[in-house]
Amino acid sequence: MRIPKSVKIGGFNYDIILGDIAANRDKYGEISTLYSTITIEKNMTHQKQEETLLHEVLESIDSHYELDLKHSVLQTICFAMIQVVRDNKLYFGQEDENE
Repeated sequence: MRIPKSVKIGGFNYDIILGDIAANRDKYGEISTLYSTITIEKNMTHQKQEETLLHEVLESIDSHYELDLKHSVLQTICFAMIQVVRDNKLYFGQEDENE
């Protein structure tokens, strides 16, 4: 999966920033509902960046819809979803008309 420049979650557009956030913190990414941004550590493997993006999207869904998921549950859902998407080469974008 490619890391997009932005995503829409719950009707809100979030810009995605590849930044330097993990240097002094124990975080791979963070979401700001105030600034509508998702920041992902740029000095990680692409695979870890994908997982972090999915994790932050799930954090946003949890917040917007007031699901009150425990972080351990959210993390488990993230790992399970990324495994299914990767192992089955799933793509949810627009299909090419020539296929």
